[in-house]
Amino acid sequence: MLSRDDMHLGRGSASARRCAVARCPVVVSRTQRAVSCHDRAVTGPGVIAHARPVLPAPVGPPPLAGWWRRVAGALLDDALLGAVTWLAAGPGVEALSLHPGFSLAPADAVTGGTGSVVWPLGVLAVLVLLLAYTGATPGKRVAGVAVVRADTGVPAGLGRSVARPVLHLLDALLLIGYLRPLWHARRQTFADSLLGTVVVQTRGPLRHPALVRFARPDPVGPVVVTVAASVVCAFGVAFSLGTAGGGQVLTGDPRPCEVQGAPGAAGVSATVQPVTYTTSERRGWVRRPTPDAGTGIEVTWTWPDRIGVGAVTTDVWVSRSGTGRGDASLVSGGAVAEAGGAGSAVSALEPGLVGDVGADGWVESDLRVAGDVVATCRVPGPVP
Repeated sequence: MLSRDDMHLGRGSASARRCAVARCPVVVSRTQRAVSCHDRAVTGPGVIAHARPVLPAPVGPPPLAGWWRRVAGALLDDALLGAVTWLAAGPGVEALSLHPGFSLAPADAVTGGTGSVVWPLGVLAVLVLLLAYTGATPGKRVAGVAVVRADTGVPAGLGRSVARPVLHLLDALLLIGYLRPLWHARRQTFADSLLGTVVVQTRGPLRHPALVRFARPDPVGPVVVTVAASVVCAFGVAFSLGTAGGGQVLTGDPRPCEVQGAPGAAGVSATVQPVTYTTSERRGWVRRPTPDAGTGIEVTWTWPDRIGVGAVTTDVWVSRSGTGRGDASLVSGGAVAEAGGAGSAVSALEPGLVGDVGADGWVESDLRVAGDVVATCRVPGPVP
């Protein structure tokens, strides 16, 4: 039923009647003599058609990520893997990486850690799953980049994400593949080109089809995820870099060294003592011992009285086979004391200098005063 005001619209009343027949609310403008049903303009004699509502401009795909952002994300991920490896498997175990040949994490000098590698493998699997279905690992989330398919813009999926670290071995050759995004039109590494992926600058890529049904309109969610990723990456950085310390422990009994000396070297004696070198490493607030670096020796000379005038020096020769010094190596020498009275001189040989001297080898040392040999001692192998 039309009101009296509607009837006064003259020729527009026909349009109003059409709205009434359609059973939709009538919107009447007295000034523009226009009638509309909902957002559909009703045309007719004397009726001004409403313009369609202005829709927001379509949002284009995110831009390709810059090279430095990609580097930052890769280093943060590898720092996290290095931290978990160090804490779970112990020092001396090479850390896993999503970017073989590119990680800047410090390499351990020794291998053979005794801890479990289950945790590092588990974290690696989680990172691959995050990359597959969300496009971003914690490091990439903080850096603001995501790995997506070049044709659809959705995360790469499990197959491509598993193959990606393997194909990065091709990128690691002279680092050419890792540097390729600097000049490539689509900023792709060789792995990206082979897998059909690109790295874009975004913290919210399109959802993977497998996760669409779990999506919830929550504007706070992305912020919470980014903050959590930042905390995880801070943990990784804190435990991926550390400082090393060390020490040495005398092990075993000292072996007497048979001394052959000049007449003025009466009372001079010498011993050879095995020494185990230990090291430790501190990362974050945790300090852990590293595997033993090996066993060296200390050659100690002692004399009860004045043996001459001048600087006292010692030379240490090591031979793994043979009888003469022509088959030996001079591994230590230098001024150690003054020959003013009773005293001692110690020559410490680290494991790398001694090695394993077998039954056919020997260790020999000279005691010199002012450059002249006053005593010599020899210990047959095995040493230490």
